[in-house]
Amino acid sequence: MNSEIFDQLDRFIKKYYQNNLMKRACIFLTAVGGLFLLVNFTEAKLFLGTTSRLVLLILFILTTISMIYWSFMVPISKIFGLSKVMSYKDAEILIKSSLPELKDHLRNLLELHEKAQNRGEDEILILQAAIEQKISGLKFYNFVSTINFRKNLKYAPLFHQLSLPLTLRFYKKLYSLS
Repeated sequence: MNSEIFDQLDRFIKKYYQNNLMKRACIFLTAVGGLFLLVNFTEAKLFLGTTSRLVLLILFILTTISMIYWSFMVPISKIFGLSKVMSYKDAEILIKSSLPELKDHLRNLLELHEKAQNRGEDEILILQAAIEQKISGLKFYNFVSTINFRKNLKYAPLFHQLSLPLTLRFYKKLYSLS
């Protein structure tokens, strides 16, 4: 019956949040790496006292913890359904932006399904027939394929640009101690 379409919408929503998690992880690595370089540079060039360095360390730790929450905890809770996820109507808007040939077919199906939930026995049979007709036109679309993980690769160069200075900084410290 219509569970195929709703299963596909559920898979789309889950994949959307997985994609969001990957994007946020790339941004997190870049931001924390940049913040680490900034804190190291500030500490090394300004010759800060003990109290100032402690404040800098605490600010770095608090910022990193808040970024971990935003980058990982929020999307993971949505992937596993522990917090509120997007509705089917919100997912339909995202799908429609990637598949414009759908027009309003998916929205009409969702509205019919919603109407069928609130109607009497006779009206349900008529609405279910209309729902089945809409589903037959939507079976050929794969909503999950509209999410492209490769789009997250645009965030990777930022991390690689920061990884070289971090590597050089640790290499310099490691061999200056010998």
